[in-house]
Amino acid sequence: MSSFRKFFFCCLLGALLTSIILFAPIKGLTLQTINKPSPPQKQRLLVGSELDYPPYALVNSQGKADGFSVDLIKAVAEVMDLELEFKVKPWNEIRTNLEKGEIDVLPLVAYNPERARVFDFSAPHTIAYAAAFARKGSPAINSVDDLRNQKIIVMNSDWTHDYLLKKNISKNIIPAKDLADALRLLASGKHDYVFAPMLPGLLLVKDLHLSNLQVAGKPIQVENNYFSFAVKKGNDKLLVLLNQGLQIIKANGKYDEIYDKWFGEVDPKGIAQEEVFKLIRNMIIGSVVLTFGVITWSFSLKRKVHFRTLELQTEIAQRIKIESELRQTLQLKDEFAKTATEQATQIEQAMKELRQTQAQLIHTEKMLSLGQLVGGIAHELNNPISFIYGNLSHLQDHNQTLVSLVKSYQQHYSHPPEWQQAGWDQIEIDFIVEDTNKILKSMKFGSERIRDIVISLRNFSRLNEAEFKQVDIHKGIDSTLVILQNRLKIKPSYPEIQIIKNYAQLPQVECYPGQLNQVYLNLLTNAIDALEEKFKQNELTIQHQKNLDVQFRDPQIWITTDLVDHNLVKINISDNGCGISEAVNKRIFDPFFTTKPVGKGTGLGLSISYQIVTVQHGGKLWCNSTPGKGTQFVIEIPLSLSATN
Repeated sequence: MSSFRKFFFCCLLGALLTSIILFAPIKGLTLQTINKPSPPQKQRLLVGSELDYPPYALVNSQGKADGFSVDLIKAVAEVMDLELEFKVKPWNEIRTNLEKGEIDVLPLVAYNPERARVFDFSAPHTIAYAAAFARKGSPAINSVDDLRNQKIIVMNSDWTHDYLLKKNISKNIIPAKDLADALRLLASGKHDYVFAPMLPGLLLVKDLHLSNLQVAGKPIQVENNYFSFAVKKGNDKLLVLLNQGLQIIKANGKYDEIYDKWFGEVDPKGIAQEEVFKLIRNMIIGSVVLTFGVITWSFSLKRKVHFRTLELQTEIAQRIKIESELRQTLQLKDEFAKTATEQATQIEQAMKELRQTQAQLIHTEKMLSLGQLVGGIAHELNNPISFIYGNLSHLQDHNQTLVSLVKSYQQHYSHPPEWQQAGWDQIEIDFIVEDTNKILKSMKFGSERIRDIVISLRNFSRLNEAEFKQVDIHKGIDSTLVILQNRLKIKPSYPEIQIIKNYAQLPQVECYPGQLNQVYLNLLTNAIDALEEKFKQNELTIQHQKNLDVQFRDPQIWITTDLVDHNLVKINISDNGCGISEAVNKRIFDPFFTTKPVGKGTGLGLSISYQIVTVQHGGKLWCNSTPGKGTQFVIEIPLSLSATN
């Protein structure tokens, strides 16, 4: 009789819902859309997927990747116009593939701080619970601490495995290739528990017909445990695309559709839509064969149906409320993560700007003091040396007059008294005349040299010129070389540094000459330091200078200028010193970064030079270097600075 009543109820309910069915869309009938031509080029991603981790990741009957995470990233790829290729392997292998960069993305990775060191994570898309599976009759496990001193099977490198290691429960852990192997091993009577994600574990117990296994105790919630897309550390561009795609499919309802498809059987959301349609169709068939004889039974069931309907409505309302709260929580987490990321980016940018401003102020103050000192010295030297240089010609004239007078006296008095002749012989008048001429010539040469140095100092400091004007950049370079002349000369234990110039015919350049002189000084000083460092390294292994190779015997600096595209001036400053490693080259223009010993460098010179060239002059400054062979700094600035502003 009970079976008959059930059949009658189905028939009656089918009759009531017949009108609804006539208007309801039949699942599976979809509008065929016209395939638009594919874009000329799509970004192609290689996606890793696990073998047996239902319902998140599995291999379907056609041997292809399937599951919740696979459908999720397919939906993201569709809205972001990406092309996917799947690589299906055991979890431990595809995780290693992502670490090595052999694949682009994993769609299902649980976040933890250890993994965050090698992966970047998208916003979370799923929250997972863990559970302890055991053979029936085993003691209940209600927390991770209950697993201590137990033999625990885990899926190798899974997030549950990482979590136990984090909790220092590693003494009796037995790793398995995948979750299915772990459950089979437990069902065969080996070891005590399997600690695994609850949902995949339940599905595998059901699919593998492991009837002697069950969840031992309540689900175990792991803090901050959620699944996200994972990319290799530093792949920010791909991470932005995945986050955007995830937000889009959450907004357009595609995420809910995928969620209902894979979690409808196990997640408490009511009967799956497909099963509802099948049940309704069966009800319609039952309603056709109804007879008036069984209608009388409907009245006895009507009351029960009413109360059961109320219960179902209440339960559905509660579940909808819980699901809404869960989605709001996830949304709040997404917003918080986004806000935290933006704030961290702003703070990092502010700190970078602060360091650059601090470096600029320190270096500007230093160079201003140096310029004032150089300008002051040049000014103080200019007056006395001008006096000396200007009077040398008069001194030469007076000397020639005296020499002529002496010679005239000797001609007219060729036979002076003996005492006077002895005086002439003693003072050697011819030697004095000759030596006096040499002394005057040396004084003239020396004063000219001092005058040239003063001019170079004044040109370098630019204290007597406008800050922004058209200048000959070759004069600025030559003035800088004069300042550094003492470091270029030969020393007792070090050869002379050769300066090889290759100047092109350049027009006047509109610039800040004083600032560019700072750049030349910094680059040339670094070149000299590199040559001296290479010579010192060579001395450690070669004791005598005659055994040095040709490159070390002839330390050289090449300075080349050229005109590029009729509007850019290019300056190359190269040396054959010790060179710069790739790691140092990446940070060479960072403020306060230096490889020199304490007291020999502040790490500001190249940073300020970069700011002067790129920001003040709208140009470029870069470095090419080969360790052991030398370094080349290249400056490019426009001919007219006002035209670029």
